[in-house]
Amino acid sequence: GEEILRDVSFSARPGEIVGITGAVACGKSTLGQVFLGEFPYRGSIRFGGRELRDLEIPAVVGYLGHQPELLCDSIRENILLGDTGSCRPWLEAVCMQDQATEAAILHSLRTAARDSVVLLLTHRLDQFETLDQVAWIEDGRLDIGTHRELMERRTAYRALYLGQKGGGGHGA
Repeated sequence: GEEILRDVSFSARPGEIVGITGAVACGKSTLGQVFLGEFPYRGSIRFGGRELRDLEIPAVVGYLGHQPELLCDSIRENILLGDTGSCRPWLEAVCMQDQATEAAILHSLRTAARDSVVLLLTHRLDQFETLDQVAWIEDGRLDIGTHRELMERRTAYRALYLGQKGGGGHGA
């Protein structure tokens, strides 16, 4: 079919969180679906030196989409997904026992995924300044850097970020 993304190249190390964003319909979800093995791709995607096409996808990729689904079971079973034990550590990790904030959830995610790479595909940029890398998708291409770097070189990224922060488009 039609090429949606092109010349996409980046690397990340275990423990890093990479925020991926862009305008509505820019290709964020498509990129996520590539990692899930739902879309074919040209080139190479490697995990620990091994090609994604050669791996058992559920063993290396986890995904939480726009519309999470619940099992026809108890809330406990939906949280534990077949594991035994207490739900409390999972509820604490996602800050469900108090008034949760994105910062607290991100901190818990960083701790829980310290041996993994997390790709955070979203248009909510509130915590992007705390991420290890940020990727901006525009016109089918990916520009990756730090939040500060993208604030300096990508007008649309800066406008989106400042708009969400309540800023009027002035500096960062």
